[in-house]
Amino acid sequence: MAVYIVSRYNITDPEMYQKYVGKAVPLIAKYGGEILAVDKDSEVLEGSGNGVDVLLKFSSREAAQGWYNDPEYVEAVKQRHASTNDGHVMIVNEFVPPSE
Repeated sequence: MAVYIVSRYNITDPEMYQKYVGKAVPLIAKYGGEILAVDKDSEVLEGSGNGVDVLLKFSSREAAQGWYNDPEYVEAVKQRHASTNDGHVMIVNEFVPPSE
């Protein structure tokens, strides 16, 4: 079953954040992930928000966890943490309709 990485954070240092992106994107591909959406101007329907929203898709939870725990990505995350605040990153299961 596919899973999605859903993340949102506020970028405080755009230059350093771009360095993170340059390291993260090839690692997403390494684990078979797809970047489905990146939006710095999401329309907030409920709650508050500004920042960047990112939606990734992986073929399995194991692939998503492999990406997130890859030593190269763990190092890249340090740059994301240093260049953003108020971050949230989640793994969300693909919706499977109940069978009748």
